[in-house]
Amino acid sequence: MNRLGSVARHVSTAASSVGAHSATASAIHTGELKLSASGSRKVVNIHLNRPSKLNALTLDQVSCINSWVGEWMLSDSPPTVVVTGEGQRAFCAGGDVARMADEGNSGWNLRWFATEFQMNHRIHTYPSNWVSLWNGIVMGGGVGLSLYGTHRIAAENTIFSMPETGIGFVPDIGASYFLSRLESPGLGLYLGLTGARLNGVDLLKHGLATHYMDSYKMDQLRSDLMACEGEVDKVLDAACSVGLEDVHQEPLLSADTLQQIERFFGPDHHSSLMDITAALEAQKDTNPFAEKCLNTLSRKCPTSCAVWYALHDKALREQSSLGDCLAREYLMGASITHVDNHNFKEGVRFTLFDKGKGMPPDYSPAKISEVDPEQVEDILAGYDKVEPVEF
Repeated sequence: MNRLGSVARHVSTAASSVGAHSATASAIHTGELKLSASGSRKVVNIHLNRPSKLNALTLDQVSCINSWVGEWMLSDSPPTVVVTGEGQRAFCAGGDVARMADEGNSGWNLRWFATEFQMNHRIHTYPSNWVSLWNGIVMGGGVGLSLYGTHRIAAENTIFSMPETGIGFVPDIGASYFLSRLESPGLGLYLGLTGARLNGVDLLKHGLATHYMDSYKMDQLRSDLMACEGEVDKVLDAACSVGLEDVHQEPLLSADTLQQIERFFGPDHHSSLMDITAALEAQKDTNPFAEKCLNTLSRKCPTSCAVWYALHDKALREQSSLGDCLAREYLMGASITHVDNHNFKEGVRFTLFDKGKGMPPDYSPAKISEVDPEQVEDILAGYDKVEPVEF
């Protein structure tokens, strides 16, 4: 059987490739990505500048950042990195999903996943401070650009979500790694299945954010960090809160909701996705949470939900490394967007192009109960058509 993926075979050399340098020139020239440095060069600021697109990432931007990080990691003194997004609406709302759907099996998607995931892994292993200011929305690719760093600052306007099952895709950028390692793995499973949102205090409570502050202070924090000569903790300790007792914001996930999530999605209460949906069905007439969950899941892509369950379950059982999770998610992403992309195109069409007002997505199969476990395994294996990539 023919194997695809030669475009990603040499991803380990991406940082020094001509393509990476071309992407750097393009991203900088258009003004969609800005890089500035302190006078001493000990601190650099990566600034996403696509506010009309909620600072969603393009492949040129990802290639550029990946190249920079690769070069900084080779330095004797890697700089502190501060990552920001233009405006108050979004830090970064994800990746270029519309382009991904348009490209289909052209090979562009393979380059996207290989480059983005290498960037994610480099941030995870970056030997200096990596500080992200979550001013507004942080979703999908924006999470991957920030979560693996040393410091994540949330605010009252921060909204976090991994909404991919709603567009016929599956949470990626290592989501099966960090969502399976939450104190409550059931919460991680729930977030990936439903796309539920977290606010600033939720993020601090569950360890996804390291600090919290008022959003109107973030511009000043950015300036202070650029002048801090790398003394990040000193600046953050003076400007931010780290304890819940200092944060006056109501969480989106109440204590009761968290108990319900653990009851239905906790690893001790199910051995399959069908176990979860059966338990929800049994309680839907008397339990508003169960009814709401079923309504939410009915609007998601069934295959995406089944694949996410499998990814999360494997990462949890095996305590997989980030590299292992990214390698699995690479095959998954290639399968869904490159090999058999019907569900993905339907989800993107309905959500992004029809704005949720057109014909509902024609997902195949249409119900979670109809998803073939063998198809899930095929997706996770890249249908044996996609060449694996290591991170």
